[in-house]
Amino acid sequence: MSEQVERVLRSDAFHGSGILRNLLSYLASCALADRAEPVKVREIASAVFGRPENFDSQNDSVVRVHTGRLRSKLAEYYMSEGAEDELILSIPKGSYALAWHYRQISTPTAETVDSPQLDTGKAIPERAAPRRRRSIPVAIALLLVAVTALGTVIVENIVRRPAANHAATANLRQFWRGFLADANSPLIVFSNLEFVNTGSGSMHFRVPADEGRPSIDTYTTVGEVMGVFDVTRTLSSFQKPARVKRSELLTWDDAKESDLIFVGGPLANTPLRDVPFLKEFRFQESRTGSSPQPGAIVNVHPRSGESALYFGPRDRPFQFDYAVIALKPIFETQREALVLAGVTEFGTWGAADFVSQEEHVAELISRLKIGPGDPIPPFEALLRIKVQGGVPIQSDIVSVRRVR
Repeated sequence: MSEQVERVLRSDAFHGSGILRNLLSYLASCALADRAEPVKVREIASAVFGRPENFDSQNDSVVRVHTGRLRSKLAEYYMSEGAEDELILSIPKGSYALAWHYRQISTPTAETVDSPQLDTGKAIPERAAPRRRRSIPVAIALLLVAVTALGTVIVENIVRRPAANHAATANLRQFWRGFLADANSPLIVFSNLEFVNTGSGSMHFRVPADEGRPSIDTYTTVGEVMGVFDVTRTLSSFQKPARVKRSELLTWDDAKESDLIFVGGPLANTPLRDVPFLKEFRFQESRTGSSPQPGAIVNVHPRSGESALYFGPRDRPFQFDYAVIALKPIFETQREALVLAGVTEFGTWGAADFVSQEEHVAELISRLKIGPGDPIPPFEALLRIKVQGGVPIQSDIVSVRRVR
């Protein structure tokens, strides 16, 4: 691994980033030392950033911020100079430890996806799955692309992603069975926020007062991009390819021909804004001024111990969010639609991660009170997502309702 670390440190991507080079070098030395205990935040703060022994990570986010920057910088490297490197370095989500795995190449396939804007007419080869679920540089690469507002181009041309090397477990298969059984590939519809030009060279989030102004509606957030990745990876674990389309390009013919998976909700400008799809948990918009303000989720029929309104986060950095997962038939068709929608992007990301993990899906199936192998009934579920360092790290079910 040491040779790969040196190659990365000498790359153009890390040129001029002395702090990130030092951080990578230190994390690499800890990884190569084969320590019994994981590296601690306080150790990193002292060794790399010169912080005192009484360093308090709650009040000083230097380690978290620069570790996030290092994740993005590694993604930048593997998107360019390191695109053909055999050894992949990454920092898994929720960790400060450097991980690595070897790139594995499989036989190319001729599988392509719906690509309305960039169609090269060439098949894109599929790469084999890495062995560690959270050590996938493609995911971090997509994160970087989203931050630079290029996520839309990447997502609209996403191909059948390599699956994480984990067993196709019973609960995940049961949950996704309806999408796997159809001969057509499911269509993932991701949201895109609307911005307008103020006329002074700056942009702001579209508000009602901007009616009539031309808008830019091709911006996709980190949460939606990562949500799309989680869903495509899960489907790929069952050898099921998926197509991806920006919400503004969705047509009724799409709904008639394919099962739909919405990544992003009404507050993030999807067709769900105009279609009354949700019945038990509805999104309520709350915006003031020129900046987007988190809205809320209305609990239409609150049960004992439940609130009637669940507000999204308001103070940054966000520490939580709420999200809805819903599975229902598409109107007047034999198709299904799955909704993964948060008040903010972090809720959306958390919802997509929830339906991609065996233990979470098992809990949901248990709450729906159905047996092993039974079809998943139409339902709506409300989740509370814990967010740390700009990443959803825990999802808890608040309420689950069967619907008709």
